[in-house]
Amino acid sequence: MTSLFFALLLTFQGPVTPEAVQWSFKRGQDCFVEETQRYLLSAQGNKSVTSYVDYTILWRYYTEKETASEVIILATLEKIRVNNSTEAGGKASELLKLQDNTKSRWKLTRDTTGWKIEAVENTPKHATPYLLIAGTNSWTETPASWTQEWQSPAGMSIPSKIVIRHELKEQTSERTSIRTKAHLQSFSDNASQYVVELKSQPGSLQGIGDFDRQRNRWIYYEFWLTAQWKVTQGNNQVTLKQDNYCNFRIYEKRPTFP
Repeated sequence: MTSLFFALLLTFQGPVTPEAVQWSFKRGQDCFVEETQRYLLSAQGNKSVTSYVDYTILWRYYTEKETASEVIILATLEKIRVNNSTEAGGKASELLKLQDNTKSRWKLTRDTTGWKIEAVENTPKHATPYLLIAGTNSWTETPASWTQEWQSPAGMSIPSKIVIRHELKEQTSERTSIRTKAHLQSFSDNASQYVVELKSQPGSLQGIGDFDRQRNRWIYYEFWLTAQWKVTQGNNQVTLKQDNYCNFRIYEKRPTFP
């Protein structure tokens, strides 16, 4: 009897085992996401160009439909704030500001590994909201890590994908905290016109996130990455150095957004 008591005691006091991290959706509910993107691009070739864009977007995600295996999300880009930009990046910022109050719909489908996402419209107005599917139903490789691939944001200069490896930092009954390591991979399929060499430069710590286990959604998520591209077309060669930073903060109610 005493041995059984101590066994039960150890069970309740032992470390929390890693569990699934998966966004939860309920019909009629919404949330707000403050997304900050920063891009620094330096191109060296026949002409040297440096472009810096820093902007923050306020998103509203509303659950229009919800079943056990499928969810329809209405995404509204409520407002864009341009924080700072060079003259070269100013044009891109002005184009972004034209998207104020635009909407798009996304279908999320649940499978054995988590959520998959696709646009309802053929030509959506917005980039894919990968944050909504950043999670997993199962832990792979080791009990405390998993890997995801995101198609790169529109600000990326060359078609590429972001490969993100999540590593468990800490888990309690309230929070799952993770560290991330992200790197770029090119998937450009125009080798007949261009030769693309990509060297991703990961750091020891490239991001961090907190998952709210009570609400089943991220409350904070960020990552950054650096890459160097060499693009050759005939006798012309351009070297691109690119720094990217992404930050997401999630709110229950609309935050103050000047």
